[in-house]
Amino acid sequence: MWPFRDSKKGPPRRANGRKNAVGEPQRRWERFRRAGGVGSVALAAGFFAAVLALDATPLEPLAYRRGGYVGRDVYARVTFHVPSREKTDRQRIAAARRTPAVIRYDEQALNAVIDPLRNLPGQCRATTQPAGLGRTLRKKFALDAPADLAAFAAFAHPDRADDYTRQIDDVAAKLLERFIVSEADYIRAYHRKDSPDVRVVGGASPGQWSKARLLSAGDDLDAYLTRDAVGGIDPTIRAKVAHYLKTAFVGGAAIWRLDEQATEAAEADARAAVVAVTEPVLKGALLVARTTRTGLSDADHALLAAEHRAFLDVRRAAGAGRRFALLAGRFGMIGAVVVLLGLYIYKYRPRIVANHWRGLAVAALLIVMLLLSKTTAGAGRLNPYVAVFGLFLASAILTIAYDQRFAFAVAGALVVLTALQLRAGLGELMVLWATAAATVFQLREVRTRSKLIATGGLTAAVVLAMVWAVEMAAGTPARFTLIDAGFAAAAALAGGFVMQGVLPLIERAFGLATSLTLLEWCDANKPLLKRLALEAPGTYNHSLLLGSMCEAAAEAIGAGPLVARVGAYYHDIGKINKPEYFVENQAGSASKHDRLSPAMSLLLIKGHVKDGLEMAKEYGLPRPLHEFIVGHHGTTVVEYFYHAARRRQTDTDRAPDEVEFRYPGPKPRSKEVAILMLADASESSVRAMSEPTAGRIETQVHTIISKRLMDGQLDECDLTLKEVHAVEGSLVKSLVGIYHGRVAYPSQDTPAEPPADAKAPKDAKQRTDAKVGEAAPPAPTSPQARADG
Repeated sequence: MWPFRDSKKGPPRRANGRKNAVGEPQRRWERFRRAGGVGSVALAAGFFAAVLALDATPLEPLAYRRGGYVGRDVYARVTFHVPSREKTDRQRIAAARRTPAVIRYDEQALNAVIDPLRNLPGQCRATTQPAGLGRTLRKKFALDAPADLAAFAAFAHPDRADDYTRQIDDVAAKLLERFIVSEADYIRAYHRKDSPDVRVVGGASPGQWSKARLLSAGDDLDAYLTRDAVGGIDPTIRAKVAHYLKTAFVGGAAIWRLDEQATEAAEADARAAVVAVTEPVLKGALLVARTTRTGLSDADHALLAAEHRAFLDVRRAAGAGRRFALLAGRFGMIGAVVVLLGLYIYKYRPRIVANHWRGLAVAALLIVMLLLSKTTAGAGRLNPYVAVFGLFLASAILTIAYDQRFAFAVAGALVVLTALQLRAGLGELMVLWATAAATVFQLREVRTRSKLIATGGLTAAVVLAMVWAVEMAAGTPARFTLIDAGFAAAAALAGGFVMQGVLPLIERAFGLATSLTLLEWCDANKPLLKRLALEAPGTYNHSLLLGSMCEAAAEAIGAGPLVARVGAYYHDIGKINKPEYFVENQAGSASKHDRLSPAMSLLLIKGHVKDGLEMAKEYGLPRPLHEFIVGHHGTTVVEYFYHAARRRQTDTDRAPDEVEFRYPGPKPRSKEVAILMLADASESSVRAMSEPTAGRIETQVHTIISKRLMDGQLDECDLTLKEVHAVEGSLVKSLVGIYHGRVAYPSQDTPAEPPADAKAPKDAKQRTDAKVGEAAPPAPTSPQARADG
């Protein structure tokens, strides 16, 4: 309607519009920053990077595993080369045969031959007849006549001893010029090797030499000993020395010995040095036929792996475009899952966004489970259904730490990420979904030690049935179906046992308490409850009563009945320190607050919250129960002392501020703590009533709950109005059952009194002790302060 626009007001409106347009994004950013959005986005980015790194290592994994089922014939996508074991083995055998034999110098054997020659002149000089020598020595040297002895004895003379020593050294040197070996070593070194050489170790000339230098028993050795070896010996004894050498070496003496160990090591080195011989496999060739009875063999798996590597090499040679496109696709899919998960947490669990430690714990849990699946079913090439183990653990931990709805959503994201990481199909995805659903829907509460094991057993049955259905629909042979189902069921069952063992660590890491732990803290023999019963019996009975009321109210709205009951048991433990300042623990009519100012009484009353939190930490009370201690009053006003302070105010005094008389809070942040707040206030106000009829109880409870709503005490918890009405109905029912009317029993000596509703004491209200934090009663002549809050 621009013709009717007020031209005077137009520019300011446009200016305001521009100002709002600029200011609104700033306000949104400020709200986002204060809510912890910056840190949460950084945490989500780190989580995304970790998941993408796991998924892309490797980017294109081999789709087959040893022993697995191959549902179709597999053909070569590219031409590639594979090692030929037969040809390679032949070349390795030939290389080993070409390896020279290793012979090693035996110095002791040479000395055993030369030493008798060195000593013989002295022995011959000592006697003139052959009979004076030993028989063995005469036979070795053929010393038959006295002239033979005289020929050797002549070299014992000092003038000729040096010459004889030189001659014998020459014989020793000549013996080392050729490699005299035993007949057995000669055969193994010469005839069993294709190499024309031998490798010599030790002696005067180590190295590689021709096999022609080997000598053993035979004509060649005889000729060498009688001609070359003794060529430098004096003619008078040459024949005898030659005879001795022939006798020694023909008898088995050998200066060189075949080193079997060194020869085998050389052969092994030669075999290892042979490069594997390859042969081509043409594109389109059948690699592996569809398996029917036996799984994929090691040889077939190696063939498929070689083809896969060749296929990736061809892709890389063609350019990085294909790899970049594939990585971008994985980036988009994983990014979509992470964004949806983040939006879900932001929408339904904003406390995780604000508490970065909790967000880090959830992200770390998911990454650890993905890494577990990667190392077992992925890199470990085990059966892919072992991923059920990690998914069971994650689902159970999330359900115990949070609730079923949140656990199912986060476990669903983990299912999708696991399926993407393992490159799983629709069938495997359904099995993983069944694992998460079966686990989450069973673990609303863990009240017994066998609950987790029973959950693992039932999940195993569900998963087994799902695997069987999926693989039967895919036409997988029964043998492979049974193996896969067995792996999946065993993984789920193992998850139950492992979860049972790590449950205490999970409670400590996430700061939670399972029903099993809460049941342990319900025991009246717990030191804290025992102290409460002995030192503050009125508070103890009040707490037990609230426990039953809170449990019934929590059941009415589907909250946690057990945690509500246990939280009610411990919510007032701070009163143990000063029980006499709270009316339920006072035996007489006099109150200690009569001698105190309202400000001092206020400090004592509010102090039970702080004292209770310190005692909870001292006694190791589970962290979730701390919220009941600090939050069961919220930030309500301690009205009795607030009004008492106002009554004492004079004209010159400053009016008391209501904020100063409020509890420090925080306000209830869970349904169970909110239920405790409403039950505590309702029970205390009803107890103070003189005639608690059903109608008056219902009106009083409604009034109390309305005041809490109007005061904003339920703003930070997720109780709906429908649930508040259900809580109100449950509290009314419980209180009517507790404070029902009673008929006085008549005495035999006095007439019966009229019913309570026929006559009411006039000073009933004055005798009523006001509940701290409720509506202020009329000023009593002797004020009594309630110690519950």
